[in-house]
Amino acid sequence: MFTYHNRIARVNLTEGTVTYEELPDEVIRKFIGGKGLGYYLIYWEVPPGTDPLSPANKFVFATGGLTGLIPGSSKVIAVSKSPETRLISDSSGGDAFGPKLKGHFDALIIEGKAEEPVYLYVHDGEVEIRNAEHLWGRGNYEVAKELWREHPKASLALIGPAGERLSRIANVIYDTERASGRGGLGAVLGSKKVKAIVVEPGEKPPVANPEEFQKLWQEFYEHFATDPKYEHSRKYGTSDGLRSSASLGMSPAYNFSRPYIPDELASKLGGDEVKKYEVEPEWFVHGKSCPIKCARYVEVEYRGRRIRVKPEYESIAMLGAATGVFNFPAVAYFNWLVNNLGLDSIATGNTIAWFFELVERGLISEEEIGFPVKGFGDEEAEERLIRLMAERKGIGAILADGVKRACERLGRGCEFAVHVKGMESPAWDPRGRRTYALSYATADVGASHLRGWPRPHQLPEPGTR
Repeated sequence: MFTYHNRIARVNLTEGTVTYEELPDEVIRKFIGGKGLGYYLIYWEVPPGTDPLSPANKFVFATGGLTGLIPGSSKVIAVSKSPETRLISDSSGGDAFGPKLKGHFDALIIEGKAEEPVYLYVHDGEVEIRNAEHLWGRGNYEVAKELWREHPKASLALIGPAGERLSRIANVIYDTERASGRGGLGAVLGSKKVKAIVVEPGEKPPVANPEEFQKLWQEFYEHFATDPKYEHSRKYGTSDGLRSSASLGMSPAYNFSRPYIPDELASKLGGDEVKKYEVEPEWFVHGKSCPIKCARYVEVEYRGRRIRVKPEYESIAMLGAATGVFNFPAVAYFNWLVNNLGLDSIATGNTIAWFFELVERGLISEEEIGFPVKGFGDEEAEERLIRLMAERKGIGAILADGVKRACERLGRGCEFAVHVKGMESPAWDPRGRRTYALSYATADVGASHLRGWPRPHQLPEPGTR
């Protein structure tokens, strides 16, 4: 079928085998896109009641018919049974991994469990299982640097130490800066001892009418590159989102207790503040031929450490506003840190924000925590908690699996834990738009900023708690 290879790769880690299967046209037509294909495979192959962290669970990287072929189509879809919610969950991720995987297969299925850490090497339409003991226990930036020395043209999917330790909010990081963040899917790969997937460039599948397709591609690109409606997005990406959510009564500030915050405060983490630290030229586009950059590299120095990272709104708001930290270099560093350790920035920020509220309300003591924590705005404590969560040490062992399990383990504060179906709420307080509450409540994966998004039909009302 045009724009598909009609081919799936299956890696059985228990047996150490790789097989290749035909993907029927009928399945492609019925389950269009990477999400549809991924759900189809997991639904039929993972029985109800399967433990998400057992060898019986499976992990699928799936692509769609247009992956890597049109502007803004770089996403790959990761699908598995979620360790966090125990529901079938999917999480999209950008950068070059999806288009490069599409050069070989329409989907990659990972099943079973390896005895020792491994990484998968995809090249020339084949998959090799390689030893990764030398990579296990190391952060994503260090691992990426080593893998790129050996495979300079490859795209990478990585898990950090949090995924190795089976944190139920561990993510999958692509090329160090993009992520399949939600649902704890990094822990599924960690349970299978898969440290990385390395994908070399391959052959794009054919299109039916190349000349007409190229014409439509150009029209599509120029529309988003020149239309005044998208000027703000072209300038800021998503980085100015906090000013928008704050004005709508939808900000997550201070663990969702202040849906409205003054623009003066929101601007401390807004687009103009972020642009002060940008280090890439305006013309640089990192997505797959996308005229709208959701994120762009910034460089900050924080407490003697200089780092580069590509923050977006969700990470800025949840690691910053939600925890009461309105210092952009600190928030950018926290973003770099969760990327390196392999933690979902939304779930991590949400859980720490909840924890800070417990501290503010006197619901947890310094003796229980093990070190002083001031509450909202405590940058030193936030950094320490992120590290402890990834390491599963001390109080971090309680927080490492997300806000729902944390409050249940402590036996208090669950009334301040903001989640749906066990998945932490993203950086949009639904009280500012009731239709978003409906979206969160009915989304099959739990609270997600990539589900539903119904158009608001009423004026915003002040959020109350």
